[in-house]
Amino acid sequence: PQVTEYSNDPEGFRLFCSDQDALYSDKQDDSSFDVVISKTFGNDVTEASKDVPCRADFLRYVLWHNRAFEMIKEMNIPSIVVHYEDYNENFNATLSNLLDFMEMPQLGDDAEFSSKVYTGYYSDEQRVAINAYLKLIASPDTWDRLMRYTVNEKGQGEEERIKMLNKMQTLNDR
Repeated sequence: PQVTEYSNDPEGFRLFCSDQDALYSDKQDDSSFDVVISKTFGNDVTEASKDVPCRADFLRYVLWHNRAFEMIKEMNIPSIVVHYEDYNENFNATLSNLLDFMEMPQLGDDAEFSSKVYTGYYSDEQRVAINAYLKLIASPDTWDRLMRYTVNEKGQGEEERIKMLNKMQTLNDR
């Protein structure tokens, strides 16, 4: 198979997603993405996935988290959830909490964390489609963790997401 180089920007990301979506959608047999999704989740999920870029990647992401939260509950495993922006908002406290949870000492000096904000990678319409898709496939535990990043079909939640992204960008610029 030919390896394609994608630029590390919104345009390269969209091209990557387009290629990935074509890879999974071009099959005309029982292994096609739409057939597998329809058989596994039903036609509602298949339809909801149609306007989602990189839909197979979102599916993998959500299924992984669904299974992880399920396993944590079933096996009564202690866990901690750390969000990417937690490192940006207060790296030292986040690191300290994580090390405390793992019962490990901090070795060496504090590290620096540099975050990146990915605005412009999805259109508003794509964000709404992604949210609808995720809500259909996410377990309640996974959805609870994803809700902070979502908007609904009316765009509600977008203002909070923009505030969070602006805050991250401000912290990143320091």
